[in-house]
Amino acid sequence: PHYRKDSFKEDIVDNFANVAIPGTGIPLSLFVWNRPLAFGFVCAASPVVSAIAALHLWVKTRGKSSISEEYAIRLLAPDDWFS
Repeated sequence: PHYRKDSFKEDIVDNFANVAIPGTGIPLSLFVWNRPLAFGFVCAASPVVSAIAALHLWVKTRGKSSISEEYAIRLLAPDDWFS
């Protein structure tokens, strides 16, 4: 058995239940039920969410921010995970 739960899967699902996609309230535990789903989230959903966040900031600043620069920040080095 894993040291806190019966399996690593149960442990990671519990741990990610308290972590959400910033600004959405969608818990990351929804995406770690199995490896293909987690891999699909990292490869597909994460870039889409980053693009939406970049567009949201661009609209919020009325075109004063760079969509491409903000997309790169959100995807590669997010600075608002605790906002």
